[in-house]
Amino acid sequence: MFITSSELLYGQNSFIYHNTGSYVFGVNSSILRENYQILIIIYIILITLYFFGIGKHFTAFLVFVLFRTFQELNGMVSNGGDNLLYFILLYMIFIDSYKYFSVSKIQYTTIRIEKISNLLSNLAAYSICIHLCFVYFFSAIGKINTSEWYKGVAVYYTLISERFNGTNYNSLLAKNGYFTTISTYFTLVFELLFPFFIWNRYWRFPLIISGIFLHIGIYIFMMIHDFEILFISLYGLFFSDDDLRSFKEHLVNSWKPLLKEQKL
Repeated sequence: MFITSSELLYGQNSFIYHNTGSYVFGVNSSILRENYQILIIIYIILITLYFFGIGKHFTAFLVFVLFRTFQELNGMVSNGGDNLLYFILLYMIFIDSYKYFSVSKIQYTTIRIEKISNLLSNLAAYSICIHLCFVYFFSAIGKINTSEWYKGVAVYYTLISERFNGTNYNSLLAKNGYFTTISTYFTLVFELLFPFFIWNRYWRFPLIISGIFLHIGIYIFMMIHDFEILFISLYGLFFSDDDLRSFKEHLVNSWKPLLKEQKL
């Protein structure tokens, strides 16, 4: 579907008005639209290289540039998740995410360069976490100032909307006043608490689990897919390497007795 509609989205015959005199990163947009198919091929190649850690920070930079280029060529198809992804890709240029699961194993030549890289990587990772907190907080503030959310009926109107009719159960759930009211206020409370309590190690896990359930629910019932996958993926940045190792050890130790019983 994307390939067949790419001309309509990014080509000269795009459904949106485009100024022939506009520029994207110093390149005339008309030239980019004439060669949009080449840009798509390059973009797919860069994403593949980035996935395997080939080219590392330089590839991350090029992915960011191509992503922003397509946003500039047609911003009408972008949603809130795309706008957040724009900043994440910018931060990811500086994050050293290539130590594990990377084809390229080239290490830094000096300790000083490695320390600088670690500092920039940590600052960029914290920037993503803080950015996510801002998104939740200001989203909650905006919701509180609308009557539907303030009165606890926002989820009801969402479920009965034809635009977000993700399942056959939407209308059934909309008729349940307890569900719509609780889910509405749960969303508000979660978004208000997340920016402040996610930094506390005792609150972190409950908030992450709540957020996963919230975004999975939106994924299923509202058919907003990429947005929710992105948010859930970002939760991993709130756990340090030590947290993940501790979780792995706890998981392995909890399974050992069961494996011994099966062998017996």
